[in-house]
Amino acid sequence: MNNNNNNYVNIRPVAFYYNAEMYKFIIYEHNNNKSGIYIWNNLITNECYVGSSLSLTQRLKKYFSFNNLSKALLRNKSRIHNALLKYGYSNFSLYILEYC
Repeated sequence: MNNNNNNYVNIRPVAFYYNAEMYKFIIYEHNNNKSGIYIWNNLITNECYVGSSLSLTQRLKKYFSFNNLSKALLRNKSRIHNALLKYGYSNFSLYILEYC
């Protein structure tokens, strides 16, 4: 338990990208051929979306595809897809919590 009396755990990601749009290609390069756990953090609402993938680059490429997000929303109601379309990638940071 930390000393600041809140319920948050100090998370230390293995990688952090403050502006997902600005660092998109670096994100692809750094996470190529890796599996892991990630968090998208909405910088406006402070909502977090946690996910995992056996292929981080392939999963993240799907997130960065406007067409893919739009088509996915027709099939199901994904909160992260909706938020990325609404707020834009520059309003999200991406944490890679762990490589598996």
